[in-house]
Amino acid sequence: AGSASFLTPETYLGRVEVATPAARYTLKGYGEIFVSSDSSELIFSLGGNVTAFNSITRETSIIKPFSYLNLADPLKTTKEISQTTYQTISINPRKTVSRLQPRVTAADELTVYFTSPFEEKVVTREIPMVIEKVAPPKVAEVVEAPVEKITFVVEAEKPAPVVAPVVVAKEEPAAVVVEEDEKVAYDVYIAHTGDAFGHLEGDGIGYARLATLLKWGRSISDRNLLVDVGNSVSGTPLVEAFQGESVGVLLDLLGYDAVAPASADYAYGLERLKEAAELASQFSTLRVLAANVLDANDALVFEPYGIFNLDGYRVGVIGLSVPPQNIFGISALSDLVLANAQALVDEVKEQSDFVLLIGNTQGAPAGITAVDIAQEIRNIDLIIDGSAAQMPESGRYVGSTLIVNSDEELKSVGLVAIHVVDGQAEEIEALRIKASDVNSPRTSALASAFGIEVVPEDPVVAAYIGEQKGRYAAWLASQAPVEVAVAVEPETVVAVAPVEEEHDDSPLMIHEPAGISSAPELGKPVYDFGVAITYNFTFDDYEIENYKMGLSVNPYFGVNDFSMGLQGFFLTGGAFFSPATWEVTNIRFDGGVLDTISSALKFIDYVKYGQEGDSFYLLADDHTPISFGNRTMVNNLGVASSPYEEHLGLYFAARHKKSLLEFFVDDLYLTRFIDEKDLVAGVRYAYRPTAALSLGISSLVTFNTSRDITIYPGLDFGVKIVDQRKLQIDAFLDLHTALALNPFENTVWDSDAAAFADVLPNFVLASGFDFDTNNWNFRLLLGAQNNSDGLLSLNAFNSTNFSGERMLDQNAGIYFTFGGEVAYRNEHFHVATSYHIPVASKFDSIVRLDNNSAVTGDIFSLEAGYTHKNFEAVAGVRRVGLISAVEELFTFDNGILGFFKDLGGLFIGTPGFTMAAQPYVSLRGNYSAFSLFADLTLVNVTGTTSKPRITFGATVDLGKNSFKTK
Repeated sequence: AGSASFLTPETYLGRVEVATPAARYTLKGYGEIFVSSDSSELIFSLGGNVTAFNSITRETSIIKPFSYLNLADPLKTTKEISQTTYQTISINPRKTVSRLQPRVTAADELTVYFTSPFEEKVVTREIPMVIEKVAPPKVAEVVEAPVEKITFVVEAEKPAPVVAPVVVAKEEPAAVVVEEDEKVAYDVYIAHTGDAFGHLEGDGIGYARLATLLKWGRSISDRNLLVDVGNSVSGTPLVEAFQGESVGVLLDLLGYDAVAPASADYAYGLERLKEAAELASQFSTLRVLAANVLDANDALVFEPYGIFNLDGYRVGVIGLSVPPQNIFGISALSDLVLANAQALVDEVKEQSDFVLLIGNTQGAPAGITAVDIAQEIRNIDLIIDGSAAQMPESGRYVGSTLIVNSDEELKSVGLVAIHVVDGQAEEIEALRIKASDVNSPRTSALASAFGIEVVPEDPVVAAYIGEQKGRYAAWLASQAPVEVAVAVEPETVVAVAPVEEEHDDSPLMIHEPAGISSAPELGKPVYDFGVAITYNFTFDDYEIENYKMGLSVNPYFGVNDFSMGLQGFFLTGGAFFSPATWEVTNIRFDGGVLDTISSALKFIDYVKYGQEGDSFYLLADDHTPISFGNRTMVNNLGVASSPYEEHLGLYFAARHKKSLLEFFVDDLYLTRFIDEKDLVAGVRYAYRPTAALSLGISSLVTFNTSRDITIYPGLDFGVKIVDQRKLQIDAFLDLHTALALNPFENTVWDSDAAAFADVLPNFVLASGFDFDTNNWNFRLLLGAQNNSDGLLSLNAFNSTNFSGERMLDQNAGIYFTFGGEVAYRNEHFHVATSYHIPVASKFDSIVRLDNNSAVTGDIFSLEAGYTHKNFEAVAGVRRVGLISAVEELFTFDNGILGFFKDLGGLFIGTPGFTMAAQPYVSLRGNYSAFSLFADLTLVNVTGTTSKPRITFGATVDLGKNSFKTK
């Protein structure tokens, strides 16, 4: 830089110019320029846009933030700089500038030779990462609260003093660095684990590799927090042999900030846990928090919360603990705790910028889950629960509270990034780092995005685990000398020694992900496989002599979140092993093109990816009902699952932040399509601008072999009126219409209509309220509709025999539908009922059926079910024309015998019109790999006639996990 002149005015005005014999460089805004002249001139922008003017070629180039330009490059191509280069050459490297930062995947060509002063400077920068977890915390004064709540403040270490004075020397007035309108933005990171159950290593990430991940993360940002939701210090023979001491030391080694004890952490007694908490408070920065555990005198047993100052951003962490019921002398969720819960959160909120609740709610009384807490208590920004919460990877918002969890046994580690602008949390993102990302990073999209090829074990942590394994082996030898030969695992300690040398080669820790080239240790993926064989025995009209029987062979496999089942099935009334007599089967290719495609698709039994509520969820099977939007047009679309009727319904949903995209097809086997009936599909996009409001746009579409295409566009709105733990109230409004596309016909608006009822020949307008409590669900529904199209009807897909067809009188004009639903569910029992009644526009009559004017168009349903251990029973009925059936019941025109026949007609329909009723009974019993089932239902035969069908069967599941007790 001896030939460079810095043309900087005395007062910084947001502009710096640097001139060399080859070029002039201008920096606008806040940032740094680094110019290196050797065989060629390299210009690095370390934040801020740099304009480069070549004095020789008279060309101008723009160098964007965190990129560099070789002035001799004829193409004038800028390249990204790496985090390693940024941390090395910057005068004032800031670890959290904003979301605009150099990427770890960038690979520039700069070679840096470190002299002694540079090495000294880098090491000094690492000191806060070590001292932060070892030095005694600065504890604020105790705050007296109504329930003896103890407040402590952990002051985070400031950046190394070797860096800060450089800034002061260069820019003396603070105001010259930051423009008046510049926003201060940075990220805060919260890593969380839970339910490790004493697994120090194994199929999960393991503490040794977790330590490496934490070191990498801390080298990027000083604003980070590490918490655990408990169930950590017991669960394996090794840790239980030493009463959890091994895990306690590891939590300190890895630098955990806070732990909320869960039920498994009380395994060695309350006094042992209290002693461990006191020792952690005295000799480490780890805090054991539980704001809800009181002793016999209603005094707090543990510290209730802590305020962690993360370089100016204060995070209040509240602990929640659910101890086992057999712990004497304490209470966990007393009336006193519940009554003061909101006051405690408000107290923490006054001292914090962000409120975090950590704790494992598994085992808590009914009505106290993470969701319940978020609904009932205000001012909680984030809840971290145990693995049993089963939240999506990206978390779930309940009101303004985000709820997350990680997986058990360290199969994943949770990470929450809080984007802060001017001290306010503007955006919260959550993800999980899975064991597959760490153990097999070369096959992980997440690891590949950061250029990570291998995640080595931290040598210190790995050595400690190896020491504990050797200690345990020695203990086993003292207990049972005959079995000493099993303890040969201390080789692990030797294996990590070379890693330590390789780890120390790089003076910059952030270089480790891209710089390590040793082969990764492949972790074991979570997988399942097997084959299920089902025997079916079925007959109609109670005529067992006309039985049919058959087999269904269903191989299946699954890897991580993906699972798939295949099938081959047949039913026959003739020779069991003679394919010529098989009446129902998917093993045939004797039709046209569509039949061949359909036959091939019928080899698919089911496909599943993820879980409902995940960022991406897909399910295709033959029995799961589909709900779509607010369930006005598509109300639990059920697909057949009997051996005779094979339909494959597909549903998928993709979620990203506040958006939802969902899609369904009712029959991938094309059965209805081949029978010249309509195939139905639907797509919906929903956006939730706030936690209380949702907006959606959707459309159904039908098409058939005649190429008739009709779409059913719709809009839906939802508003959350009450959002509390014990009560939620939602209001919704839906509007749908129909438009024939091929052949095109204006079925939406008729401007030449003579009557008002004909102006809108096809519309459905529905609104209502949903009331939800812990065990009860209610829905009130009001709809207005006029439809010449049978599909455009309120609850057209309502799992009756009339689904998708024109059911009500075509000449009814505009009519109104009133409806209600009630459901109750507890651990073993559930019951649900619903009733919808269509009323003429003048409110003078009930709209009747189109193909039988003697039957009213009201729909009644009732279902009850019981589940206990390995047994499940469900019985129910769906009845169209309930009012007509009741009228017939009390006419007494055929005496007592006729009364009982009519009473049976309520459940099985009337002669010649049995399709009006759909009773069903389902029984299931299973143990380990064996299960039995029995079904009774009415199936539609022809026209309006149905008949009873009884099916018995047994299944043997021969799979990897089949013989585990269910």
